Amino acid sequence: NWRMSSITAGLGITQLAKLDKIIKKRQDNAEYISSRICKYKKIKVPNPPNDFEHIYQMYTIRLENKEIRDGLHNYLTSKQIFSKVYFNPIHQTPYYQEKFPIDDNSLPITEKIADEILTLPMYPNMTSDEKNYLIESISEFFETD
Repeated sequence: NWRMSSITAGLGITQLAKLDKIIKKRQDNAEYISSRICKYKKIKVPNPPNDFEHIYQMYTIRLENKEIRDGLHNYLTSKQIFSKVYFNPIHQTPYYQEKFPIDDNSLPITEKIADEILTLPMYPNMTSDEKNYLIESISEFFETD
């Protein structure tokens, strides 16, 4: 039997009251970054379908291929910008290979997309300087490519 303390409940209620504001900040940050990096043809920025709202818990871009993705990731790391590949194909993990074997163990579209995605820093209180440094660093990478 688990119980939440009054302090934890109070903090949760306070955070819920701020949720819309936090989401709006993330959306504004994403729009700002997307509008500046979408000019690079090798980048696909997040583009939610009509009638859907993206909250940008993560800001994940898609690159043309694994080499460009890895190159950008390494370049951003050298500039002390944290980017990450969060999701590898689950069918390639030992658990799923054992539990749900696929005849040829291949899901080519899943694997292709997994090789092309990179999650960039995104948080509600990103400063203009932080956003611009990220954008400038991405620009430098593609302009020297």
